[in-house]
Amino acid sequence: MILGWLAAALFPLASSPLLAGDTPIPDFEQWLRDLDSRPEARSNLLFSPRIGPELDREERDRYGVFGRTNGFESARLPVDEQGRFRLRLTLRSSAGPLEVDRRFSRESLRATRLHFFLTERHAELPETLDGSEADLIWRLALRFAARGRYELVYGLLEELQREFPEEPEGHTAAALLADVKLLRRNPQALVWDHAPQQGAGSNDLKLFGGYYGLWLGLAVPLALEADSPEAYGAGLIAGGPVGYMTAAWAARKWDITEGQATMIELGGNLGTWQGLGWGAIADAEARDVVGTGVLTGLAGIGTAALLTSRYEFSEGHAALTAAAAPWGAWFGLVAATISDSGSEDGWDIHRSMLIAADAGVLFTGFAARNVEMSEKRVRLISLNGVIGTVMGFGLNLIVQPDDEGTVMGIVGVCSAAGLAAGFHLTKNVDNDRFEESGGSGLGLAPAWEYPLLTVQPNLMTGRGAMPAVAVGCSF
Repeated sequence: MILGWLAAALFPLASSPLLAGDTPIPDFEQWLRDLDSRPEARSNLLFSPRIGPELDREERDRYGVFGRTNGFESARLPVDEQGRFRLRLTLRSSAGPLEVDRRFSRESLRATRLHFFLTERHAELPETLDGSEADLIWRLALRFAARGRYELVYGLLEELQREFPEEPEGHTAAALLADVKLLRRNPQALVWDHAPQQGAGSNDLKLFGGYYGLWLGLAVPLALEADSPEAYGAGLIAGGPVGYMTAAWAARKWDITEGQATMIELGGNLGTWQGLGWGAIADAEARDVVGTGVLTGLAGIGTAALLTSRYEFSEGHAALTAAAAPWGAWFGLVAATISDSGSEDGWDIHRSMLIAADAGVLFTGFAARNVEMSEKRVRLISLNGVIGTVMGFGLNLIVQPDDEGTVMGIVGVCSAAGLAAGFHLTKNVDNDRFEESGGSGLGLAPAWEYPLLTVQPNLMTGRGAMPAVAVGCSF
């Protein structure tokens, strides 16, 4: 009854029979192959057969893409010399036309094309219904796809697959479900409202560049055994600005994503820590330990930049991989203490922590390749792990075990339980990921706000107000 009313309201009936029952629904994979087999697609990819290689303002409005890109004129999808996809925008500005060029992943291209495919299928629907419930649900799915309502599209396709598995619409729904799910989780797909003028990871990269430059400003004179205070002063003055400006230049040139920024920061931090740790274990001189840390940190940054230029890390994949470094080091400490392998000078424990951190990063990097998770959820999971760890120490104060191995065993189990609980308790956190923007914290590290000048109640006198400097921290 309800479906019949919807059919009458949404789709006017006509006397001619519906062709959908006799004409097969176009296959998305074949549609993609036909699109990329055209000769003109060798240098500029086609958005769709109707749009061609260039999307203009009218088509932008018709298909509902680039919603918050001010001054949009046109978009193209050129292919560079290495065969990688680019997104090239022409925008209007007060100074005239502005060209913006950014990397565009294969996954984002496929997700965007799926939106064009479904929108064009909606435009091609016959006016007449064939009277079947499957046809009505399929039409509703296309109608919502044309409006970018993919949470509803996904539910309708699930209904088709479950209730009408033998119908053509059911077969099509089963083939499209995985791609629609990826489209919903891909924030770089052009159907979502976002400003593509600058990579979402540019600010994260600048922040890392600033504090890493401060480290180099002190570490380089130490590694060179500078014996004059002027060398250290010059390093401290120049390190931060040079690091920040270098990161800002890289962010403008390469359009850094959040995943890239997180992995580059991980490469610098993990490389520096590994260099310092192994240098100290080798009992090298202080300047050699610091010099090793500088070289391995720069090598880590270079390796991460090269890796992310060839493989696109999603926000969740990168955040989980980064969080695996401190957690790996922690569980390495726990394992070494339980096994009583620590020597008198403690270097065996240090070695275990260094190896476990590397192992955690490598394992998570491979295991989390297809993860669908926001950075916000990763921070919450890590927070639960920290809570579990603290609870483990509290439990030790109550139980009061006799040996150190039992103490660390209890804490380690509570840490693992906290992380597992975090995965379970945060499973619905990402339901609103397209309505709320995530923070910028990494793994165990909190997301720090810049210092703010503010006015707070005067806590000393209880009357009036007083100036204050505040620093925000969120997990």
